[in-house]
Amino acid sequence: MVLPDGRSLDGNEAIDTTAAAAAAAAGSHFTAHRGAGPLLGVAAILFLYLLYKRSLPKAIPGIPHNAAAVASILGDIPSFQEGIRRTGELNLWLLEQADHFASPLFQVFIKPFGKPIVVLNDFREIRDIMMRGKEFDRSSITADYMEGSAGKQHTHMPTGPEWKQHRRLLQNIMSPQFLNDVAVPTIFDSALRLIRLWDDKARIAAGHPFPAEMDIHYATLDAVMAFTFGGDFEHRATQPTIERLQGLGAEDVKRLLSGGGGGGGGGADKDNDAPVMFPKGDVDERIQATLYIPASASQLRESPMPRLKWWFVQKKAAVRRAFRIRDMFVSEEISKALKKLQDVGVGERRVHSAVELIVLQEKKMAEQDGRAPSYFSEMMIHEIYGVIIAGLDTTSTTMSWGVK
Repeated sequence: MVLPDGRSLDGNEAIDTTAAAAAAAAGSHFTAHRGAGPLLGVAAILFLYLLYKRSLPKAIPGIPHNAAAVASILGDIPSFQEGIRRTGELNLWLLEQADHFASPLFQVFIKPFGKPIVVLNDFREIRDIMMRGKEFDRSSITADYMEGSAGKQHTHMPTGPEWKQHRRLLQNIMSPQFLNDVAVPTIFDSALRLIRLWDDKARIAAGHPFPAEMDIHYATLDAVMAFTFGGDFEHRATQPTIERLQGLGAEDVKRLLSGGGGGGGGGADKDNDAPVMFPKGDVDERIQATLYIPASASQLRESPMPRLKWWFVQKKAAVRRAFRIRDMFVSEEISKALKKLQDVGVGERRVHSAVELIVLQEKKMAEQDGRAPSYFSEMMIHEIYGVIIAGLDTTSTTMSWGVK
């Protein structure tokens, strides 16, 4: 290779020259990258900061709220979870917030990256809203907490065609005729069974107190199950305990009174104020499943993300088993109702349970809609189960307050 000045280079010199040029280029490239590094770091930090600011809760102007909540991505979630652990109830925590703000209207932030929840704490305004059905509807929060366990029940649905279809299915179970002819006799029978249980407990306790809340709850469940499936529904929540108490011998009673005192371990025979803790009878798996499903849903109360929480809850074997048993025994009762209506004929005056009335209503709706009846659909199974749970919660609470 000949240079312009007449000198020549051999092959090695040419290679060295090429390598030097490459090294110079690489160094320039490295310098460029090293200069861009800090810029990328600053850009990443700026992006994260803007993302953080965008993720902060946004308060609605003019409505009271916790100042600390809008300065944290978690909002009111820490306070919410602490309140639920302490009180066990969302409503009690909200009442505490109402007292804190001393305002009939305030907002809380318990949904991560979601909109604030506006809480109204004024009876007259709430009643006005509740009576304006065409202007106001169910909150999506209701579905967040209920849809997992309630399924296709109408209780959490917004007003619309699907909600109206479900309401049509249940429209006659609160009629005066049905309540007088079917519901009242079953409630009366369950009340007599509860009195029988308390007579046995009072006799054994010999003047000592005993817990009664779950007795009322179980007696209410018996009434609602009989109201829903008919008086010949064989499974009871109260009867197993009655039978167990009747089977106690003298030594069992003595042991119960001596060791069945309060939480301190003292016996009831040593302290007249110590409650006697009576044993419970084993109930059928149908009763267990009926009670277990709403109990599993109660785990959502302290979760700011109830739908995500329910996804994990429903994976548990016990929860899956409870739903499987529920679907099984409700389907069995629908089959019995269909057979009975076929044997005795159809007619609302001949029905003796809510499930028979619902089956009859489904038949009528199918004829009106020009379709085949879907007696074993999710809507049927879930709405029938919903009758049980709704009746259990409302009646049990009312009776407990009445006794208290």
